[in-house]
Amino acid sequence: ADGLLHTACGTLNYVAQERITIPDILENEWFKKGYRPPDFEQGEDVSLDDVVAVFNDSKGLVSRETRFTSQRPANEIMSKIEEAAKPLGFNVHKNNYKMKLKGDKTGRKGHLNATRYKMIP
Repeated sequence: ADGLLHTACGTLNYVAQERITIPDILENEWFKKGYRPPDFEQGEDVSLDDVVAVFNDSKGLVSRETRFTSQRPANEIMSKIEEAAKPLGFNVHKNNYKMKLKGDKTGRKGHLNATRYKMIP
């Protein structure tokens, strides 16, 4: 009844009988000291085309990465990738454990480029 909760470790915690509401907080003189309500400016209208344009402009900032493991040796995997890519019209460039695939044709989502930077034997 004293408004305190006696815990097992002996510390005292105050138990509020009622909670303060947001309107009560806003009316409290402590809160009002130096308070300025936010000024929500009515900006210009934004169309869906503007939003889509922002996302299209940022596509180059995002890259997709996929990782996998295999029990096969790296050179065998690279050979299989090359065998699959050449008939599809990709130019394949290999240098040690680095492989680049470049497509000449533009697909429905643009040019496809894939780079395999490191394959660990």
